[in-house]
Amino acid sequence: MEPNAFIQKLKEYPLASHKAWEAKDKSQVLKMDWNESDLALPESVRSAVADFIAHGPTHWYPDIANRALIESIARYTSMSPSRIQYFGGEDSALEYVVRTFVSPEDEVGLVAPTYDNFRVFVESVGAIPVFLYGNDLFSPDVATLKEKISPRMKMVYLVNPNNPTGTLYSLNDVEELLQAFPTTLFVVDEAYGEFAGTSVMPLVDRYSNLLVGRSFSKAFGLASFRLGYVVSALENIAHLNKIRNGKNIPALAQIAAIAALADPSYMTDYVKEVRATRIFLSQELQKLGIEAKETPANFILLRVPDPTGWCAALVARDVFIRNLGHLSGMEAYVRVTVGRRETAERFLAIVKDLIDHGKLATT
Repeated sequence: MEPNAFIQKLKEYPLASHKAWEAKDKSQVLKMDWNESDLALPESVRSAVADFIAHGPTHWYPDIANRALIESIARYTSMSPSRIQYFGGEDSALEYVVRTFVSPEDEVGLVAPTYDNFRVFVESVGAIPVFLYGNDLFSPDVATLKEKISPRMKMVYLVNPNNPTGTLYSLNDVEELLQAFPTTLFVVDEAYGEFAGTSVMPLVDRYSNLLVGRSFSKAFGLASFRLGYVVSALENIAHLNKIRNGKNIPALAQIAAIAALADPSYMTDYVKEVRATRIFLSQELQKLGIEAKETPANFILLRVPDPTGWCAALVARDVFIRNLGHLSGMEAYVRVTVGRRETAERFLAIVKDLIDHGKLATT
C-alpha cells in the first residue's frame, strides 16, 4: 500500500544507534547519545511502581484524566491545573500540538538548528517547515528572529535551552516575540528546563499564543516510562483534549511521575551534579586539545575533525555519543550527554586511551 502524499515525501528523523540495547552487560555501556539520565530511580519511585504491579488493577485501562498527577505537576510548576495536560512523552505532546493547530500548507518556523523530530511532525501533516537561523548559532538572536518570522506563520517552535546548540532565550526575549506576533502560536520546548533553571511558563497567564512543553525523561530520569506535559491557555488545552487519547498514557508512567514529584529532591540533587560535571568534563577535554563547548542543558558539544570516525571509535568501546553532522551548521560537532561525575571520568579515560593509540584525532 502507498502512504499518503505527505508521508511519501517525508525524510525520516535520523535516529541514533540502538546498539547499546544489544550489549549483554548494559552496566558497562556508556550511553551518552540521547541525553538520558544516568541516575538510578529513588526507592520511592520503584516502590510505587512495584506496588501497582503487585496490587493495582493492571487489567484496567490507565486513568485518562489523572487529577492527582495534574495537581502534582501544578504544584511543581506553580501553574493552574486547568492549564496543564499530560501525554505519553513530550514527543507525543508535540505531535498532538501539530495535529491540532497546523493545517496543510501552513508555514511553521523552527528556530534552527534544532530537534529534528518536530520537522517530521510538521511535514507529516503537509505543512511547510521554515528554518530560522540567527547570526550566531550559539547565542540568542531575537532581532534576527523578528526579521525572519512572518505573521503568516501558524506556529514557531523554539527549544529552550536548544538541542543541540544550547542556546537559551530569556523570559523577556520570548515575551518580545509573543508580543510581536500575537497570531502565531509559539511552542517552547523546555525538555532541558530543569538543567537551565529557568522557564517561560509564567508568561502563559498573559499570552494565549504560548504553549510550553516539558519532559520527565531528562532530569527526572523517567525516559523509559514516557511521560511529558504541556502548559498553555485554557482554550489551547481544550483543543488538544479533543484528539488526545488518554488511554495511551501508561498507568506505570503516571504512578512513577506522581512518586517522583512527591519528593523531587533526588532530581534537584542530580541537576546540581550535572552542572558541576559539565564544567569538569569540558575542562578536562580541553586539556586534551579538544574544543568543548558547555551548554545550559545536560550535554556538551565537541568540535572534532571527524565526527563519524569519533562515533565509530567510541562505539567499539561501548560508548555512544551523537553525531550532529546531519544538521546545518553542526557538521563538525558531536554531542555528549553529561550525567554523574563517575560517568564522565569513565568517558574521559576511554577518550584518552583512544587518543593515545591514535584512534581519535583532536585536530
